[in-house]
Amino acid sequence: MNMKFFSFASCAIFISTSLVLAQEQSTIDGQKFLKSINNATGVKSIKSIENNVTGQKFLKRIENNYTDGTQRISSDGDTIRHYNTGSKTDIEKLFFGDKNADVEFFYSSSSDGIKGFRIFRNPSIGAYVIEIKRISNWKEVEYGMMKKMSNKNKGLSAKQISRMNEEEREQFLVNIRDSLEKIKKESLVLYDIETKSIAITDSLAKKLYNKVISIIDKYHCNGFPSMVFDGYTVAFRSVVDYELWTLTVQMPQGDVRKLTETFLGIITDVTAGEFNEYNYLKSLDN
Repeated sequence: MNMKFFSFASCAIFISTSLVLAQEQSTIDGQKFLKSINNATGVKSIKSIENNVTGQKFLKRIENNYTDGTQRISSDGDTIRHYNTGSKTDIEKLFFGDKNADVEFFYSSSSDGIKGFRIFRNPSIGAYVIEIKRISNWKEVEYGMMKKMSNKNKGLSAKQISRMNEEEREQFLVNIRDSLEKIKKESLVLYDIETKSIAITDSLAKKLYNKVISIIDKYHCNGFPSMVFDGYTVAFRSVVDYELWTLTVQMPQGDVRKLTETFLGIITDVTAGEFNEYNYLKSLDN
């Protein structure tokens, strides 16, 4: 079957858009209705549909790295603390576990899959490690989610939706949101996550860490956020003393896009067994 693949989020936005188009047959303000759908579903857009929209959707967060000050010593002598992972997505938690690494990078694309890496010091080998994560069956799982969502909304025509009163529309939006959340939760156990790790020098680990800290600290966005239907989202995360710094951007531009491309290159090279540390040390200096 020859078809363009869209992410589950794109499918949800398509449903939302269909609802708005249906409202053109009534006196309801379509923009207001679209806004209510986006608020109800939590769907975020990526590609601008208005020429004068140049802003990016982003979230810049600084929070506690730990949930409290308690700790315990494991049987192998490691200090175990309660890390704050509350702001991470469910898939990020699958990738990175219950501990915040020195550096974390997460990439989710409707056309290129879900992948990322973390950098941490491995005491057993006395060196820093880049641990690559990627979901190998993301297309199959997301196609299954879209099919489930489609089945749940069968039988409702645009004409029927346009005739809904305000209370019926609000309930319909709640049902969409609940269905999305339920199907997303169900999908987590279906993902096949591949992992590959390599040791890196302290010099490269430090450069990557400083680069992420700098990109988060200096990031500013001008303009209104875009309304979009497809694309990718990236998240950069790092621990700074007792703080956890995070920057999440949809369809990044400028320096954030450049660093994204560098990090995707690291994932590609490590996965293929062709990682050359010297090349990345040199590129990070430029």
